[in-house]
Amino acid sequence: MFSCLGRLGCLVLILLAGVIAWLSRERWMPRLLGDGNRPAVTWEPLTEAGAGKAGDAVESLSRSSGPGYVTLTAAELGALMVASTGHRLPAALDSVEAAIEGETVRVRALVQLDDIRGLDALGPLSGLLDKRERIEFTGALYVVRPGLGEFRVSSVQVADLSLPRAAIPRLLQRLDTGTRPEGLAPEGIPITIPEHIGDVRVARGVVTLYRRTP
Repeated sequence: MFSCLGRLGCLVLILLAGVIAWLSRERWMPRLLGDGNRPAVTWEPLTEAGAGKAGDAVESLSRSSGPGYVTLTAAELGALMVASTGHRLPAALDSVEAAIEGETVRVRALVQLDDIRGLDALGPLSGLLDKRERIEFTGALYVVRPGLGEFRVSSVQVADLSLPRAAIPRLLQRLDTGTRPEGLAPEGIPITIPEHIGDVRVARGVVTLYRRTP
């Protein structure tokens, strides 16, 4: 009887280890299989100076004699996003960083997990997390309409655990206690943008904002 219980306990541990390994595959699989020619992601810390520079660049698009487009770095873009969506994010963000990978924007920060509702989607695995962990949002940028942009989240990772994709809209709804603007995707985070921005493109490590044409 005891040997049967022992085998059952081992099976449960093996299954749990398999689940953890699958959820954290984005971290260990590249190390095991190799990244090939995939370049390393460069994370840039957000700074007040970067936010000011980004603000000046965006403002230049509003002038009739200004440029037709401006480019921003990952950190400059991240600063603008945090400033725009700050009231929709956890109260305490620390060590905020941003990166651009291909056409994808990545933003991460250290947070107190008690400030984040909606992580119940991780189930019992959430018990493996510390009180303070790094959370990362990955997604793409879109202009929904004049004055409104969107960060459409494709993945959320807390420490080494990935939130199920189907749970992302629920997490965003719990983070955002305000009224969501119409036209957003269920997994979209609204971003207030100047009305003179007409389009946004992300590629090769830079973000290009285009002036809206009448």
